Amino acid sequence: MNQDTQDHDIGLLKRWPALGLPCTQQELADLVGVTQSAISRHITAGHIPRDGTALEQLRAYLAHLEAEAERQTGDGLLSLPAERAALARAQREAVEMKNEAMRAEYAPTALLREVLAMVSAPMAAHIDQLTGQLEQAAPDLPESARTVVLAVIASARAAWIRSTSELVDRSLSEQHEDQDADLADDGAGDEV
Repeated sequence: MNQDTQDHDIGLLKRWPALGLPCTQQELADLVGVTQSAISRHITAGHIPRDGTALEQLRAYLAHLEAEAERQTGDGLLSLPAERAALARAQREAVEMKNEAMRAEYAPTALLREVLAMVSAPMAAHIDQLTGQLEQAAPDLPESARTVVLAVIASARAAWIRSTSELVDRSLSEQHEDQDADLADDGAGDEV
């Protein structure tokens, strides 16, 4: 113990002489604002010395609280502002996600559109190339047969585009219905 600490202790003991005397578990509990059984558990666990002055026991209790706080936060500092900022950030992100979902910008719909566009464009291009490939592969094919094959190809292309478009529309409709149901559920709880 350095000189400053000793001088400080002498000053404390002059103002509160009882801190220099041994105290009961109940007296220490009353001093720090906990139950006697809590003090007993701390003594049993070795956080507070069984014997000693009230000042020594109080300092041991406070050192244990400080160590516990350091253990829980990991960095030794309680950062309430940092925790509040993290909570606010998480709440903002949740609201942004809900807003994106309500505007049909949420990732699953956007991803579905993107994937279908990526697949549809090359598929349509390949179907369009079938006309030239058919002429190269079967130059002797009668015109009536060629017309039937090209009509089937055009029909298949149109069906492909129509079915992908319907899939996107159905997905969007289901998403909007789910959002409307969620909004109705949220609004029902607000009535008093």
